[in-house]
Amino acid sequence: MTLDEINKVYQRNMAGESALKFFKDVVHVKSTNIITSSKWHNAKAEDALSFYRRWYKQFIVTQVFEDTARTAVGNCGEKAAICFSSLVSNPRIRHSSFVTMCFLKHSDHTIVLVTEHDIRDQYFFYLRNLSKATMIVDGWTEDYYFPNLSAFERDRFNAGKTPNPVQLFIRSRVHRHLLAVEDFILYPEWCLST
Repeated sequence: MTLDEINKVYQRNMAGESALKFFKDVVHVKSTNIITSSKWHNAKAEDALSFYRRWYKQFIVTQVFEDTARTAVGNCGEKAAICFSSLVSNPRIRHSSFVTMCFLKHSDHTIVLVTEHDIRDQYFFYLRNLSKATMIVDGWTEDYYFPNLSAFERDRFNAGKTPNPVQLFIRSRVHRHLLAVEDFILYPEWCLST
């Protein structure tokens, strides 16, 4: 790895960790579609989430962030909006990275990708075609990692988190699937400038 790539991994690592702190330090957002150890399920919360999704014809990142923070309920798309907002405004990576929300083409899962090149014009792609310093932040599993680094490089540069079994399963799905850039999202202008 080059010195520039190592620096990007280091900065993105801190930004990824910071983005996920929202779920621990600010609001613990519960997902209606994941079974936790407490078997949490709230039909009213799920109805509210469905209402918000139907009400807004397009996925407006800032509105979804506000609704999710207020209700403390959200699935992968809502949690990705929170991570996206945190990452796109993070001063460590703001001027050297592009932050994009993506989904798995043949699956219902949304993640946030941090790269050094704008990938919004590449509608479908595989992770293996991106750089070594590419980072994924998965708000649903509260995970961040560098899929194109070897195990040796991840250990050497302390990059990403050590996954639990659910995170490991989702990582393998993300790595296997064709990814696509979310095309129905409305971003405020400040999100798109670097």
